[in-house]
Amino acid sequence: MTAVLRRSVVPHERARPNSAARDLETVRQLLSGPAPFALFDMPWSPIFIAVIFIFHPVLGWIAVAGTVELISLAVLNQIRSRGPGAEAQQATNEAENLGEQMRQNAEAVQGLGMRSAGLSRWNVLRQQALGRQILANDRTGSYTSSSKALRFYLQSLMLATGAFLVLAQDISPEMMIAGSIILGRALAPIEQAIGQWSLGQRALSGWRALKELLEKTPPEIDKTALPAPKGFVEVQGVTVAAPGENVPVLRSITFKVEPGTALGVIGPSGAGKTTLAKILTGVWRPAAGKVGIDGAAIDQWPEDELGGFLGYPPQEIGLMSGTVSDNIARMSEQRDDAEVINAAKRAGAHELLLTLPQGYDTQIGAGD
Repeated sequence: MTAVLRRSVVPHERARPNSAARDLETVRQLLSGPAPFALFDMPWSPIFIAVIFIFHPVLGWIAVAGTVELISLAVLNQIRSRGPGAEAQQATNEAENLGEQMRQNAEAVQGLGMRSAGLSRWNVLRQQALGRQILANDRTGSYTSSSKALRFYLQSLMLATGAFLVLAQDISPEMMIAGSIILGRALAPIEQAIGQWSLGQRALSGWRALKELLEKTPPEIDKTALPAPKGFVEVQGVTVAAPGENVPVLRSITFKVEPGTALGVIGPSGAGKTTLAKILTGVWRPAAGKVGIDGAAIDQWPEDELGGFLGYPPQEIGLMSGTVSDNIARMSEQRDDAEVINAAKRAGAHELLLTLPQGYDTQIGAGD
């Protein structure tokens, strides 16, 4: 989740569907399901087949033929269901992303008469996702059913052949029964693997996506805690381009701000005011130059520690699920109520907050 949050400050990354939590859950489902047990049991299959060979070579070759057929079904399952499965996942992500965008912009959607058009587009994406999911499930289900039917057929064939060999006095009746039971144990892990194939493919895709996310966003190194800043800000020759872009938004910006003074920046839309704010708060990193606070480069500060000394209202501001006090205290578990009230008073919001149903303890959330 830390990596997701850090990547989301990049504009084009924030616009992409975020499936990291779903990918992680899919991997968890695979690892906590029967698939790992099938992998642990599978190395025993050759041993079981070898025991059947000891009973009689004919029974052993039946077991080998059945194993080869099941493995062939698994390979065909992989080839035929891989494409529809990936397409279904992509279409599901697109539909969920559009639905979330509509929910976040519900006022504009409703006020501008976009609801019908938006729902129509969402419905098309959803139907495409369902259609591809049905196709992928049908293909996987057909191979799962085929593998189960094949296993029953092979066990019946093993019993029939064993009965013939018993009548010919080549094996004992006990070997006939044992051969059928052992064959079922030898083929069960392969059948289980085929049954979990669809989940395994989704988990593998999710694992790769998580791997790519974490490789792009390595964990931050621990940084030495610095003293509370006094407010001396110095920007030296800063050039800024949006993350992932090559065209600079700001070029060679240099200025100083002394503690206790204020600096106003004005300009038309797109001039780079928001970009400058993101650089000063460490949300973005400059392509060239240095941003310093009290003489220390901004990247020398631990992010959470520095953020506690800054006030930053972004263009797209939102509230977190919790109380008014929680949001004022920036969701800190060790908040000081006196400091929360003092902050509200300094912002001129104390009297307004007291008029809320539960005052500072009123529950709020996204969109409030």
